[in-house]
This record gives sequence, C-alpha cells and structure tokens, in this order.
Amino acid sequence: MSATMTIRLAPDRKARLERLAKATGRSKSFLAAEAIRDFVDLNEWQVGEIQKAVAEADREEFASTERVDEVFGKWGVRAGQMVGEGAQTTTSLTLPGGLDSLGVTRESCTLAGGTPH
Repeated sequence: MSATMTIRLAPDRKARLERLAKATGRSKSFLAAEAIRDFVDLNEWQVGEIQKAVAEADREEFASTERVDEVFGKWGVRAGQMVGEGAQTTTSLTLPGGLDSLGVTRESCTLAGGTPH
C-alpha cells in the first residue's frame, strides 16, 4: 500500500525529473519514490552505524594502540600521522544539531580513546 505525499521542487529540478521520466519511460512519482527510498535506506544505515559507534565509545571499547598500528602498518602509515607528513592529526565529527539529533548524548567522539571535545 502506498500513501500520497506532496513535495516542492525547484523549477529546474522538476524539469530534470520530467526529462529523466520521459527518457526512462517511468513516471515522475516512481522516480521520486525510488530516490526517497534510497535516501532513507542509506541514511538509516548511516545513523545506525554512528549510534553503534558512539555506544562503543561510551563503553570505552577502543582499539589498542598496537592494533591501530598494525592496521595502519598495512598501508605503510603510522597511526596518527598523515601520509608523507610527520604531524599528528586529529579526526573529529560535528553534526548539525549535535549527536542529540541522532538520539545519543555525546557531543563528539574521537578514535583510539581520545578525549571527547
């Protein structure tokens, strides 16, 4: 069973959708529904993986320095260094609305047991 939904599109995007529908022999509704399905599937998966990773970080389940060095060593890179660089690097993730928008409580997390900031 399907439900009806109305969306607003910029005129150029609507024209592109119409051209694609004509070229593929599909309806605009079919193409829009497929695009929304793919978007929701991908984003549900991504948010779920982020939530699992944050839960692991909250439990302080981090890879040991030795394990990180082993994995990075496969590519000839020391953990914490950029390829061809000697400087230490920090990787962080900031989300619009913070992690609260994903249903988690931490504002940020870092890899390998770093201090959240």
